[in-house]
Amino acid sequence: PEFVGTEMNPPSHYDIADIKDRVKIWNVLHHFGHDCPETCKAIKSPLRDERHPSFSIFADGAMAKDHSTDDSFDVIGLYQTLAGCNTHEAIVGCGKLAGLAPSDLPPHLSVPPAPRSRIPSREEAPSRMKESLGEYTDDRAEEMREEAKLSLRREGGILRDFLRRKSLSESFAASMIEAGVIGVLKDKALREPAIAWMFENSHFGKGCKLRLAADSSRKTVWWHGKAQEHLFGEQLIMHGSHCAAIITEGESDTLALLQLGIPALGVTGAGILPNPKIVHFCCSYKDLGVWMDNDEAGRKATVKLQEHVATHASGSTVHEGVGSRVPEGMDIGDCLCKWGDKFSRYALRELDSLKVKHKPSKPHTT
Repeated sequence: PEFVGTEMNPPSHYDIADIKDRVKIWNVLHHFGHDCPETCKAIKSPLRDERHPSFSIFADGAMAKDHSTDDSFDVIGLYQTLAGCNTHEAIVGCGKLAGLAPSDLPPHLSVPPAPRSRIPSREEAPSRMKESLGEYTDDRAEEMREEAKLSLRREGGILRDFLRRKSLSESFAASMIEAGVIGVLKDKALREPAIAWMFENSHFGKGCKLRLAADSSRKTVWWHGKAQEHLFGEQLIMHGSHCAAIITEGESDTLALLQLGIPALGVTGAGILPNPKIVHFCCSYKDLGVWMDNDEAGRKATVKLQEHVATHASGSTVHEGVGSRVPEGMDIGDCLCKWGDKFSRYALRELDSLKVKHKPSKPHTT
């Protein structure tokens, strides 16, 4: 055992039971700059940006659970996650939050501190991963399409798991792979293969967004491009031609509509307003409906996106009320999974409601 409690090795032992008696989850969150009421309730996650509370504090403030990942935390585990440090450092940090004085370990318990964690912080992780992946090239894109074709036949793969969860068929996925919309990336920089959402337009070129887990849309990272530069499904839209289409949120809901034969585009994140050039390129001269999640945040996002599209899409007509009969709190994917053919018929009627006649000589924007 090393010597402890000397000038070179100051005492760093804190009693964990004392820490947990004095420190609450909200104390740790306040320490890292997160707003949080000092009470047990569900809050927006401190681990990601989100619209709806998914992070529950319970057990009189001693525990928390991230419902999107099913991860649970005590105060030390949460400190470790937020700081990106090892367990020893998290105990010391929580000990200081508790106002406890460090002590020497008895000689028979004395152990060297754990080495500093090599796990990057949340801010560093995406950047390091993108650097490790290298360039997103046409050859890499072709490799991802081929890997996606193989993964459709591979039991237990991330793409098949995603399709099963979203009630999407393998034959439909195969058509999206051929169209250059879906791929699968296998790379030594990733622990497991990732679904690749693929983009391409004339203004910003190619883009690629990786979904790292089949069960959570929050576990994503952009490899190439930015959220504002693309609309999901943009390769499939007939540019400059007059047709009806629906704009929704996220890749899953876009795919659900496309599988039903509905021309669809997806904004690539909650609250994202796409670049005006992309709106003009993808949405001009079309009858459009905006169909977001049916909750308070989704309704607010609908109004903002309707105004944004109407402002920047030449010759478009933006119709209101699309998808308004969906039950509170549900999105397109939820409805497809729960009601199947019944929801399909409803969605197709919503598309039909957008098809209005225009005078070809005088297109207008509303």
